[in-house]
Amino acid sequence: MIKRFSAVLFFILVIGNSFAQINISTPINKAVYQRNAASQANLYIQGTYQQSNITSIEARLINPLDSSPISGFDWAVIHNMPNLGYFTGQLSNVPGGWYILEVRSKRAGVVIETNSVNRVGIGDVFMVAGQSNAQGYINTGGYGLGSSKEYVVTHDNGMYCSLADIPFPSFTKIESTTKLGTGGRDAWCYGKLGDLISDVTQLPVAIFNSGASGASSENFKVSSDGGATDNIFISPPANTQFCADELITSGTGTIGMPYINFKRGLNFYNSMFGIKSVLFHQGESDAYTFVLSSTYSSNINYVINKTRSDFHPNLPWMIAQVSYIGGTAYSPVTSAQSSLVNQSNQIFGGPNTDGINNNTLEDSRDDIDLHFTNPIGLDQLAGLWATYIVSSNFTNNVVPIVANTPPVATATISGNNVLMSVPSGYASYKWIRTDVSGNSNFGNASEGTGNTLSKSSGTYRCWVLTANGNMQISNPVNATQSLLMIDNGATCSENVYLSDLNMKTYTNGVGPVEINKTNGSESDGDGSTIILKGTSYSKGIGVSANSEIEYSLPANQYYKFQAKIGISDDISNTCDNTGGVIFKVYGDGNLIYTSPTIYRNTDVQDINLSIFNYSVLKLKVEEVNNNIICNKGVWADARLLCFLGDTTLPSDVTNLVASDTLSKCISFSWTHATDDFVVNGYYVFLNGIPLDTIPGNQNTYTVKGLSPGDFVNFGIKAFDAANNQSPNLVNKILNTVEPNVVYGGDGYICTSRNYLPTIKIPDGGTFTISTTTPHTINSLTGDFFSAIPDQFFGTYYFGTGVPGCEANLSFTLGTTTPPACTPVITADKTLINQGAEVNFTSTSCTTGTLVWSFTPSNNTTQSISPTATNNYYSACQISFCLNYSNTVEVKVLPNCGSSVNLTNPADNLGSRINSLVYNSSNNIIATNQITPSNNIQYNAANTILLSPGFKIDPGVIFSAKIQNCP
Repeated sequence: MIKRFSAVLFFILVIGNSFAQINISTPINKAVYQRNAASQANLYIQGTYQQSNITSIEARLINPLDSSPISGFDWAVIHNMPNLGYFTGQLSNVPGGWYILEVRSKRAGVVIETNSVNRVGIGDVFMVAGQSNAQGYINTGGYGLGSSKEYVVTHDNGMYCSLADIPFPSFTKIESTTKLGTGGRDAWCYGKLGDLISDVTQLPVAIFNSGASGASSENFKVSSDGGATDNIFISPPANTQFCADELITSGTGTIGMPYINFKRGLNFYNSMFGIKSVLFHQGESDAYTFVLSSTYSSNINYVINKTRSDFHPNLPWMIAQVSYIGGTAYSPVTSAQSSLVNQSNQIFGGPNTDGINNNTLEDSRDDIDLHFTNPIGLDQLAGLWATYIVSSNFTNNVVPIVANTPPVATATISGNNVLMSVPSGYASYKWIRTDVSGNSNFGNASEGTGNTLSKSSGTYRCWVLTANGNMQISNPVNATQSLLMIDNGATCSENVYLSDLNMKTYTNGVGPVEINKTNGSESDGDGSTIILKGTSYSKGIGVSANSEIEYSLPANQYYKFQAKIGISDDISNTCDNTGGVIFKVYGDGNLIYTSPTIYRNTDVQDINLSIFNYSVLKLKVEEVNNNIICNKGVWADARLLCFLGDTTLPSDVTNLVASDTLSKCISFSWTHATDDFVVNGYYVFLNGIPLDTIPGNQNTYTVKGLSPGDFVNFGIKAFDAANNQSPNLVNKILNTVEPNVVYGGDGYICTSRNYLPTIKIPDGGTFTISTTTPHTINSLTGDFFSAIPDQFFGTYYFGTGVPGCEANLSFTLGTTTPPACTPVITADKTLINQGAEVNFTSTSCTTGTLVWSFTPSNNTTQSISPTATNNYYSACQISFCLNYSNTVEVKVLPNCGSSVNLTNPADNLGSRINSLVYNSSNNIIATNQITPSNNIQYNAANTILLSPGFKIDPGVIFSAKIQNCP
């Protein structure tokens, strides 16, 4: 047999995808995540990798200016022992800044894959809301102010009045024509505003815009409850449902605008990236309609509370003082805006922008002196906003809302599918496929709406929504790649080391599982060469206690698992007899090996297990006593032996027996055959014809579909992986049973007596009686009792619990009242020579008929000449119920025995009227006593010895003769 080990398989598995890169799904390139009050944020990192047996995912942050690592955020493990091709983790408490993110995968300390996010920021995120001077006005000549900095960003997806799903965000620098999502028309003043903020904070800025041209406080309030509301500036016709003129949908399709667009922005952008504050610039419409100060205050306060219900209970707001329209300001609105400020409630005062107009600064607004325009007006607007945003009053008191944590999609293998799961508890779920669409848009076709999804191919992410509508998206899971990662082929061509195969699942108590080295500590690859009791091993797996590794194996290909197990020599001898671990091996979930408790000083243990019939091999190490230093373990030289060609026949089975014989079925069992590799299975024969093929771990079989009394010739033959068959067909010949149940010989019995069945075929069934006449019957033994004469109908069930073998037999019992009398018998002799006549006398029966045990005669006197010792009785009988007499034993003396030994008192002879002759072909030895009136003769061929104790009383006729037997 060829025995060699794969030196190239691992190389093939690893190098086959050597040019693949990690895919980083989170964070998004150029995204800015809101810092907390301590100017820090957790940076969530998610994605997929393509190589198998990855033992850790690491990440670090780089300063893009000089490519130096950020102190405290150089390479750090974010996901230890990832599995099935996806990873999730985080860098905690990242300080505000603009970074390059690098991510890499490692296996046993070796870098396998790398990738990076070009830029990612921790800084400030804002959502703009209000009317046209917040949203940006399209008739200003296109003088939006872009940013001069790469880290002042937004999602260029302004779709005013649109109800379309917001595409998955991609971030760009705010240019002059950039349309800030969700509803911005151009950059307006926000590129400049971002620059001014970052000039002070030195941090990146993201700004989103949910403004709505012409929106009044009433529009926001009414639409926040889903009500219809009119835009007073739409002409013609005036007073038309808000957004109905924007050519999206008309009528009820726009109900909910303008607030719904504001809410969608909060639930989407600010849920994913966080928010420092809403920047609210609105009031011109209310000034135009002379809204009362109290009304305005009430409306906006309602909207603030609504956003806190719909997004976050502590959402900060900054409210500008805005009322300038028609060449004048309107103080009831600005005073209402001032009255809303309540810093303890996270409502802050913003700039008063009424002072920037064509009267105070020429060409700062449009021709109707309403909308800010030209660089000069927008520049002034940005400057006013920035003054308040960077003020210490705001920065020292605002409590930012950080991004919601993205859900983690996990995966497990279920058959040929990957079962993906996200946490329960969300209000809704939407799984999307990203490899077909090429994006992660919420609007993609739904693949599932529960928190789990089972697929055999494709890449999937799950959008989750909270009860108030906040959205987040999970990490992707590549089901196709997940299945490839655990695949170890359909066949084997050579022996392989486990460290060269793909692991299906793997966990470890301390740090990652190490491949071809010992388990060190928390770091990846910090183990050392595997040495057990002075012997080095280049191949193996290093683990700590509480580890578990699973491998998927091709069916019926590898026949042996071999390994040497122990605690490596790199562990200090202070661990001798300390801690302790137990190694376990499972095949298809069944425990097939358990080691003794192993300490550092325990001898190396050899494992040599048959695994031919298993498709999943699991290795487990458990701790006996907790000790993180001592409880390490290695599966050294762990390998699988491949079947490569076998000509040795398996042995015949032995101990073939019929374990359960029924009327429709017969069950058989046997002792397993043996083989130099493994017995792969058994061929089953019935009456010389092949019937079935069963696996090699089965040593029982039930033949079904038979009839009572059928002839059965059952045969069994073993075969191995090469279909070598055992030399002989081992068989067993018998018949199925013909069921029968009989009580009392004929089914008729007496009342008030207990009866067991005299015949019960087959054994092991259960009894029932359907007749309702009072009775008892033991369901297992059939013990029957009834005090009432009647006919009882019963059923005997057998073969239950074995499908196809169940059967039953009906039987009848008749009960009869016993005769009122009990006869008494006597015999004139109870000790006789062969052929002597014995006369019996019985008392008569007052009811019923007198019957004898030895004659059909019904007379009260009977004679018989016994030839052997026996018991005799009579009975009074009614129907089939009998009252039996006493029993009389009649002993018949042996005729001519070799030696006759007569002892006292066993053979003493009392008063008798019949003569007796004791004959012996050799000798008679007597110590017995004989009393009158006996007539006794001893005849022996050689010797008659009357020993001390022998006694004959007067009146006894006795003789002794030396003579041959007559």
